[in-house]
This record gives sequence, C-alpha cells and structure tokens, in this order.
Amino acid sequence: MKKTKIFILFIIFFVFTNKIIFADSLNVYSFIQKTAFTNQAKQFNKSLWEPYSYGINKRIELQSFLLGNFIMPNIGVKINLIKKNNFYLSSQHSINYFTPWLKFWQGNGTGAIISPETDIPKLFLIENGIFVSYLINNKLLISSNLNMTLALRTKINRLYSIDMPIIYNRFAPAFENAVFSLKSNLQGKITKRFNYMASFDYYYINSNQFSNFIETSIIGVFAKSTRFKFCLGLKIVYVHYPFGNQINILPNFNIIFNVSIKSKKTW
Repeated sequence: MKKTKIFILFIIFFVFTNKIIFADSLNVYSFIQKTAFTNQAKQFNKSLWEPYSYGINKRIELQSFLLGNFIMPNIGVKINLIKKNNFYLSSQHSINYFTPWLKFWQGNGTGAIISPETDIPKLFLIENGIFVSYLINNKLLISSNLNMTLALRTKINRLYSIDMPIIYNRFAPAFENAVFSLKSNLQGKITKRFNYMASFDYYYINSNQFSNFIETSIIGVFAKSTRFKFCLGLKIVYVHYPFGNQINILPNFNIIFNVSIKSKKTW
C-alpha cells in the first residue's frame, strides 16, 4: 500500500505540473488546455498526464481524467463562445467528486497524509473559468484565464489540508472557502519543430489567512514528429501555507503522444 500511494503521488505531481492536451504538433501552440482553443468535431485527444478530450463539434469538447475516475470521478466541458479573426473566447466548466480521493490518502504510517480519525464529508469541487486567446501572425499566442473553484460539501474540516506544492492551491476549496486564479501564458514558435511557453499563474485562496500562491514556468518543446513531443523546463512555485511561506523549484517534463482523429477542418 505504501508503494502504491507513493506511485499515485508521483502521477499526481506530473498531472498538475504539465497542463498539456494534444494539438497539431507543428502549430505555434503546444499547451492547448491553457488557451481558448477547443478540439475539432470528432477529434479525440489523450496524454499520459492530461484529461482525455473529445470534440462534440468544433465549439464544444468534453474532458475527463478517465483513469482518475477510479479515485476521483470527474467530467468537464470547454465551450468556444467567440471566434473572430485571431481572437478566441471560451468558457470551461468541470465537476469532480473529491471524497474518494481524500479517503485514498487516509490511514496510518508512511504513505498516508490524512489521519484515519478525520471525518471526511461528501465533497464535490466545481470549477468555472473564462479563457481568452489572441494569435499574432501564427507565431505568437497570448492567452489568459480567470477561474473560480468552489466546493459543495456537508461540512468544512481543515484538519485534512494537503500542504504540498502544486496540490494545495488546486484542492484548497476542499478545506477552505474558495480559490480564484488568474493565469497568463505566452506560446511561441522558434523553428518548425521547436516551440516554447512562458507562464505566470496567481492563486488567491479565500480563507481566514487569505493565502496567495504564484507559479511561473518556462518550457521548451521539441516536436520530433506529428505524433511525439518532448517538453522540458522548470516551474518556480511560491507557496503561502498555513504554517508559513516556501519557494520550490520543480522540474517540468513530459512526453506528448498525438493520437488525434484527423479532421479536415482547422482553426
């Protein structure tokens, strides 16, 4: 059980440090989930660490961490609202049942991070966000996202707060009031096969202590082919935990597999 939980934690670390969904490997954008773009109709994308996504039509896509449904049932949707010239505006909405995930980490000894005596309530996390993107000469993509995450629960129990970088600020609604985030990123093309992304994410946790979190990343992307991408970079995290402040420097690595169903229509 100890090894299983450590492995799951390793998976979660990569899930939340690599926000990638597949796109055309030679496009200026590699990190489509951070943009207002959506999948094309009947286009199916997947990644090692990211949600599966499927284009219902050219403006609506469904998203879900399919494997994650075993310990955290979840579903999401992104809807393109405006596409005019090079300007895009979309909304994103998701819900997940968080109680099984918390219970998974409950127990005694190494590997458990929540006391077995903690009373974990029925808990749903609801996330809503707005994305805007602007494409400049097919070589530079600027995107921003304003997001709010709330919880529906039977009660608040701050005893099971998970004080870990990347995870704490994303799951804080489980043990606080709400989380608001403002994220911006710049994606550009260096050559046909080399792309990059620089991002700045700010999280505000509405709690008694009014915590602030900052994440900034610089990532290089190499498109080996239309099916494979290699991403390597660094993520710097400033964290205001309940017990104090910390700065963490984390690796940001991923391999992207493009297995999308091809569509004749493109953005």
